Amino acid sequence: MLAARSRVLHYTALLAELVAAGRLAIAPTDGTTVTYHNPCYLGRYNGGFDAPRDLIRAAGYTLHDMPRCRENSFCCGAGGGRIWQSDDGVKERPSENRIREALGLNVGIFVVACPKDKVMYTAAIDALGVASSLRILDVAELINLREAPGA
Repeated sequence: MLAARSRVLHYTALLAELVAAGRLAIAPTDGTTVTYHNPCYLGRYNGGFDAPRDLIRAAGYTLHDMPRCRENSFCCGAGGGRIWQSDDGVKERPSENRIREALGLNVGIFVVACPKDKVMYTAAIDALGVASSLRILDVAELINLREAPGA
């Protein structure tokens, strides 16, 4: 058995540490309001609630939490391998339900921190015909949009 001497971090925790240490400069935005979806494994299973929110705020965005957030967040519908299963005949997909919830917040950006979430919610905005009203961005994309020149 190998003895591990390194920490395993979610990328949002690493980015938040870099920002806090002054090693990653983020140019602040105009305070655009966004919402954030807590991924199941990062949030409920691992308690990773604050780093993504810290990054959103560090980039100058105003965060409007979803009604169901943190420990009470809602699944995107891809967990447990469901991303690969057919959902033909399903009345409403969990991802579409979540997007409807986000649309009620009057935000233009829905921020995620999980690749499955990005896939599921992008498909949901397309299925609902609201891609012109709501962008799905990963936290890393959001930060990249705001990275200070020369950082």
